[in-house]
Amino acid sequence: MRPRSTPKPNPAAASRITAKLCGVACAIAFGSFAVSCGLDPVHDGAVKALGDEDPNIPPGPYHRQGQPCNVCHDVQGPADSKFALSGTIFWGPTNNIGVDQAFVRIVDANGAKKCFVTNCKGNFFARPEQVPKLTFPILVSVEKPPAYRAMTGRIGRERACSNCHKNPRFFDSPGQVRLVNSEAEVPADAKAAAKACPPPGDPPLLRCPEDQE
Repeated sequence: MRPRSTPKPNPAAASRITAKLCGVACAIAFGSFAVSCGLDPVHDGAVKALGDEDPNIPPGPYHRQGQPCNVCHDVQGPADSKFALSGTIFWGPTNNIGVDQAFVRIVDANGAKKCFVTNCKGNFFARPEQVPKLTFPILVSVEKPPAYRAMTGRIGRERACSNCHKNPRFFDSPGQVRLVNSEAEVPADAKAAAKACPPPGDPPLLRCPEDQE
């Protein structure tokens, strides 16, 4: 009986198999990292820093009053809807009473004008399709007749008001966006309206005076 011949090892084939196995393992590992941690740890940290939702306010146009909406509602963010601009307009410098039906007007670097209306939480947002050619820097003003306020400087690139306008006021922030400078100036009916917000049902469709037919 002849002894069986032992096949000679093929270094090239072994190398190809090893490479394939490494490729599969790396793809699995990278995929798991991308799903669980994301590709931008700084942005992931910003999302986590927002904290949990208010159990009394479901996710939607009324939630997360005063927070930087574009952390979630941007290209990198986890939200399905995307915002080109967003923010919250408050009555006073320290309270959480939003200005209902305030007119937020923007003028971009090309002179293009657009107006948006806040809801009862003071929140407003502009979708990319509403300002497809938005060009920074932009000028912003807010009006709730007879109150009126305008920024003295231009916004260079920030898309969420609350990334700069934080409460409390500090050396790195001029404070939250507000229509009046003291709590004593906040209308009494605004305080009552804030308690009834959000209203039941879908939010009403609101338009600025210049956009009404």
